[in-house]
Amino acid sequence: MDKLIAAVVCSAAFGTFAEPTTNTPARIVVTATRTPVEITTIGSSLSVISESDIQRYQTRTVFDAVNTAPGVSFNQNGGAGQPSSVYIRGSKAEHVKIYIDGVAINDPTTTANLPDMAHLNTDNIEQIEVLRGPQSTLYGSDAIGGVINIRTKRGAGKPIHFIDMEAGSFNTFRTAIGSQGGADTVDYNVSVSRFETEGYSAMNGSGEEDGYKNTTIQSRIGIQPLENARIDFIVRHVDAEGDYDDAYAVNPPADKSRFDTDQTFLRTEGTLSLFDGIWEQKAGLSLTDIDRDYSWGGYNGKILTADWQNDILLNEMNTLTAGAEWEQESYLDSFGGKYNDESVGFYLQDQIQIGENFFGTAGIRHEEHQQVGQADTYRLIGTYLIDESGTKLKASWGTGFRAPSLYQLYAPYGTGNASLKPEESEGWEAGFEQTLIKDKLTGGITYFQSHLENTISYYDSDPTDYISGMYVQSASVNTRGLETFLDWTATDSIKVRLNHTWLDVEDQDPSRYAELRKPEHEFNAQVDFQATDKLNLYLRGSYVGKRDDVGGVVLDEYITLDIGGGYQVTSNLLVYARIENLTDEDYELVDGYGTAGISAYAGAKFTF
Repeated sequence: MDKLIAAVVCSAAFGTFAEPTTNTPARIVVTATRTPVEITTIGSSLSVISESDIQRYQTRTVFDAVNTAPGVSFNQNGGAGQPSSVYIRGSKAEHVKIYIDGVAINDPTTTANLPDMAHLNTDNIEQIEVLRGPQSTLYGSDAIGGVINIRTKRGAGKPIHFIDMEAGSFNTFRTAIGSQGGADTVDYNVSVSRFETEGYSAMNGSGEEDGYKNTTIQSRIGIQPLENARIDFIVRHVDAEGDYDDAYAVNPPADKSRFDTDQTFLRTEGTLSLFDGIWEQKAGLSLTDIDRDYSWGGYNGKILTADWQNDILLNEMNTLTAGAEWEQESYLDSFGGKYNDESVGFYLQDQIQIGENFFGTAGIRHEEHQQVGQADTYRLIGTYLIDESGTKLKASWGTGFRAPSLYQLYAPYGTGNASLKPEESEGWEAGFEQTLIKDKLTGGITYFQSHLENTISYYDSDPTDYISGMYVQSASVNTRGLETFLDWTATDSIKVRLNHTWLDVEDQDPSRYAELRKPEHEFNAQVDFQATDKLNLYLRGSYVGKRDDVGGVVLDEYITLDIGGGYQVTSNLLVYARIENLTDEDYELVDGYGTAGISAYAGAKFTF
């Protein structure tokens, strides 16, 4: 309780990533409707992490960038490179769909088709959008809890190059180089980065180090042969390797285990605008190719996707969006396992504006899966703006589904179950946002509730026998919660932000793998101080409440504080530094796994 009180005080004093609000000037988002719209007009709950946020707070991975957004909880099995998961509004990790430039990063070789954010850095990212609630109408299977959509930058103008170098605790070194630019017909943005750290033990208290190395190559090239036509070629390749502590080793964690992973994300996308912008088409072909190798075996998973989207401007107040997606997933392991599946989906959405104040969206989707059959989903969204009082009212309702993963369907030793049906969900939310004091103070409250049924769980009657169980259709999960935020511009140089999420998860799953590691209370807070034209400083704090873990373990609550800043020495040279976990808090995200104590980092970025 003392820590909870301290967190409230810290929140009141310092702040965090706030929900985008009605006074945000013309911020454009795409995830809620798959079309560019102003954030003030959407009724869905959506948070934005911008390029400037990433630079100011020196966040090096997407995992770190999103885990302070409202409604987001997270865990990581140790330090850099270790398995990382995010949960949105109490959902499972497999209920979050994650895209980078339109390419899904989910790994078909994991047991539940999980997205792993451990190796995804923030190089060249322009904007991250965290969309909460059921989103299967536009994004198909897996988007039950929400969608995280990552967009990288397009090059523009005169070529600009950079070199960024950083060093810090645990013998950590990071180097990144890149270049971007563009003309009327061609633009580009390319970068290469290298990250190395000796790290700390993934298993808590062992004393040995689990190192990690990551090389990421990113390229985005655009060609515009005509004024109304464009083609983009996007490549991101990750080569990562590191140590981990194998819980099944003979003498864990003394037995040194290593992994090596190669991840390739490719997309070719063409856009064509016809009839003076009335009809815009976008067609794309994407490939996700993930290799994971260990001393005892290896896995390869692929996702091949073809999509076609049509946006038709019926009039200034009405936009119709229709699209189709085909997806093929494949699984291959070194033990003889080889599985694949296909699906095709069709969706239709109508966006309507009535007058200057009401904005509504309605959508429907039909999807056919080769093995598990069909699923239909729906979504309704409404927003009403009251300009005179600075009030925004919002509400949404939607359904979602998740098809069983390839492993859950076909796993060997009798653990797979080809009779599994899709998981199905229904959820709604309602809330408001209010601006006061001449747009200097904005706050909001959103209540949400969801119901998940036909959940897929691994039911194991004998925990000592790893292959004694099988995947089954389990009981339902009911979730409800409250998200609040406050954004205060105290002065021209000081901005204070905070958010709080209250979450209540009722899981009737009888297996020992029920819903875990979801805190009832989570606070995030930050203050930004532009001390001079050249110097900016920040202080960030987070409080995470108690969480249940496997075997009846209850993880303790904790508070972390980070401090940092940057100084623009010249127009070409930026130096920066930060201290993470300033109070050297001792805590765990997963029972038995370590986290970093107090650590410090410093670097410089040179642009020319």
